[in-house]
Amino acid sequence: PFGGFSISNLAKSAKRKSIHLIAFSDLAPVLKVVMGTRKKYHVRITSKRREDFMVIWNAIVKWFYGFCGIDIIMDAISKNEPVPAQGYVQLVFSGLLAVLGILSCYRVFYFILGVFGRSRRYPEAPKDKRYAFIITAWNEETVIGNLIHDIRVMDYPQELIEIFIVADNCTDKTGEVAEKLGAHVYYHNDPSQRSKGYGLKSLVEQMAKDIDIEHDFYAYTTLARITFLRPITSPN
Repeated sequence: PFGGFSISNLAKSAKRKSIHLIAFSDLAPVLKVVMGTRKKYHVRITSKRREDFMVIWNAIVKWFYGFCGIDIIMDAISKNEPVPAQGYVQLVFSGLLAVLGILSCYRVFYFILGVFGRSRRYPEAPKDKRYAFIITAWNEETVIGNLIHDIRVMDYPQELIEIFIVADNCTDKTGEVAEKLGAHVYYHNDPSQRSKGYGLKSLVEQMAKDIDIEHDFYAYTTLARITFLRPITSPN
């Protein structure tokens, strides 16, 4: 023992090439012994770890060869015998699994990115812009109310939302139902012009007479089918 510590304990805690013997000239003989012991100890540990690693590696290789059928193929070739079909089946199957695994690696990357990555946070946008919903409707008396309701329950100030509907060659009460629900309704009745394009053209021309299309609203949203829109919040 030296100063309460044994040479072996000092050897375990010493770092190679990190002790300056000149700074501890009085302890130089002892430290030389410590460094020598440390070197032998390090060699023993390194050798043991290498042996353990080789055992694990050989076990992995053996399992891989067995899973892929390589051991069956190599055994048959070494004995100059026909290769059993099982070897080829295992080899093809393992090859397909490897290809699928490689193609699926990007999912692991996105999983790790989603767990440990930080999503970018955007500041909440102010709800001060005016929006207009433009809808072309043809004989939608029974469903137009659902669409207007979905728009009105959106999480946005309703005083900044306007709904414009064109009843395009309708033969039912689509326009009347929409008007009762607070929408701005325009009519387009021309049997020779039966398409959404004609309906939108007529709607824009009539809207231009009542509002400033370029400046009254921040953006316009055209809805073709009511299934495109779902309520964001439910009314109480």
